[in-house]
Amino acid sequence: MSEPNSIHCPEVLPSKLGKQIRKLGIEWASSNAYPRIDPEVCAQWDALLEQWANDKFIPLLIRRSSEIRGKKICHKHTEWSLVPCDNSPAQWACFLALQGQVPTLKAVRHGFDQDKIPIMYARKAAESSKRRFHCTLGRYSINKCGWKLCHISEVGFGSKIQLAEHPIENLREKFKLLMSPKNFVLVPKGWGGLGEVDEFLDGVIEGVKKRVNW
Repeated sequence: MSEPNSIHCPEVLPSKLGKQIRKLGIEWASSNAYPRIDPEVCAQWDALLEQWANDKFIPLLIRRSSEIRGKKICHKHTEWSLVPCDNSPAQWACFLALQGQVPTLKAVRHGFDQDKIPIMYARKAAESSKRRFHCTLGRYSINKCGWKLCHISEVGFGSKIQLAEHPIENLREKFKLLMSPKNFVLVPKGWGGLGEVDEFLDGVIEGVKKRVNW
């Protein structure tokens, strides 16, 4: 009797197919349909995020689905304010960056004071009393424009350690990765799954670098 075929995905996949997926990423980033953010705007956003990450009066936005979005968490060792969120702040940043807009640090601080910085796609009524910030994405949605926003470098925390326990430098870096336009990849919603494929993302990075000097 012959041995049954293995139902497990092979650890090594055909390299030829991986190269084709990478090529697809290069072609997408090189096409006229790919939405481009001006490199100078990207640089200005990175400068803003560096200031933001070092301003103790402005919360650090951290993407984490297991926490209540909009809740204010006090970092154990520095008393820095941390606010869990979904991908909404990144979409807000992308929406503005695509239009060449970069807020000032003062505007960001005012936005938090007025609860106008998007933290979540939609509110859960049961969590209302536990949230400090309630602003939803609304008109800044990239999804409503037909795009899925993906990140090149991982922006979340895979560990189960409480956010308040993480080293503050790690939190700052994750915050900047979440919000930096240089870490964004946009794909049509219908192709959204491609944005999670490493070979495709590698191709997009290569294609973008061919067009701009990052």
